[in-house]
Parts: sequence; structure tokens; C-alpha cells
Amino acid sequence: MDNNSKYFVENEDLDLKKLEELNAKAHLFTEITPSKVKHYTDATGYTTNGFGETRYFNIELKNRNQVLLQDGRISGCSQTGKEYVDETIFIEDHKIADMLLDTINGLEPLYINFLANGWTIIFNLSKLSTRPKKYINMKINSKGYKALEFGNRQGLYIKDAAIFDSNHNLIKKAGEDLI
Repeated sequence: MDNNSKYFVENEDLDLKKLEELNAKAHLFTEITPSKVKHYTDATGYTTNGFGETRYFNIELKNRNQVLLQDGRISGCSQTGKEYVDETIFIEDHKIADMLLDTINGLEPLYINFLANGWTIIFNLSKLSTRPKKYINMKINSKGYKALEFGNRQGLYIKDAAIFDSNHNLIKKAGEDLI
């Protein structure tokens, strides 16, 4: 296995471990499994409620070098090394499109972001209240591909996300304001 493949496998393993740690405390899913086909999502999961109703999820995981500020915005470092603050988290266009198409097969699309301060931000892409209006073409120095990667991204608004603190306690439901 070359270094590029090893980089991706190690990151996917770390993301799955973080998801399992979150689930152990927050009890979001009855079961989580790594995706069999890793072309745009990292895991699948399901949950069954007390009435025997089952919901199935397609899950994209993202580890971010960003933190959530007290005012509900995200802070991090831009490609130029300058700090930025924004009310959105970006997702690749093709991932959001592919995951939304999976709703045809009964899979709810979840975009789970693990922040540098241990907090977790979860979007259910089929239940966004605000259509993403921020759209950018980003140039990213990919450690996995060891090259510059160009891609289109859309900004998902933090207000549409559920937020868990570093102890995996639910701080905010999707659509609520951050207190």
C-alpha cells in the first residue's frame, strides 16, 4: 500500500473511532458499520425506536482543524494561513448530491464533522432549513493525494446542525440557536 492509500485508511479509521466514541455516549445509532463502497461516504448506520420503526443513515465523516466559537460560528485557518470566522462548514458538491440521491433508497444523509476542540457538528442533509448560498471553488493542498486538489464546495449553515460538546452531550438541536 502506498503512502497515499495509507493516509486515507488511517484517517477513515480515526473518523470511525470518533463516531463510535460519540455513539457510545450519545446513543445515536443502534449499529454503525464502515461503508462497503468508500466512494463518497464513510459509514452506514441505523436506529430502531421503541415502536420498532427503523431509520437508515448514510454517513460522511470529516475531521476538521476548526473550533466552534461561543457565538455559534466556526473558526479555523485558511489556505493562506490567515484565521477566518464563518457561519458555515463546507461540503463537496458531489458528496451532497450523491448523499441526497441515496434518500431514494431510504437512507438519510448525515454529514458529521469532528472539530479540533472535541465538539461534533451533525447535519441531516435532507432536513436543511436554509439552502446553501455560499459556493466556492477551493484549492486544497491534499495530504492524501500529495498534490493540489481543486473542488467546488457549498457552505452548510451551523444553525441547521445538531451540536455535541466534547463530552458528547447534545448542546443544540438542528434549527435551534446556540445558547
